[in-house]
Amino acid sequence: MMITRIWTDPEIIGRIYLQACRLQFENLSSETEKNEIFKYLFALMHKLHATKYHLDNYQRIEKNEYNVAVKKLKKIQIQLLKHSI
Repeated sequence: MMITRIWTDPEIIGRIYLQACRLQFENLSSETEKNEIFKYLFALMHKLHATKYHLDNYQRIEKNEYNVAVKKLKKIQIQLLKHSI
């Protein structure tokens, strides 16, 4: 099987790929079974990488939205204080 992509996330590689490499594949009856297992492991690694990326992206967007809301509320508060004087 040819590996066309290795993910750079050490947690994904360390927990899945490297552990899979330590499996005793000589106990499998064929190269086809080994390739089938790695096919599923690579799909899993891809999904985990995408999920982690989107979570980081979502957190960044959420933080930006929060900061915008805080600025708007401060602006409204200042305007209310000016009108109450």
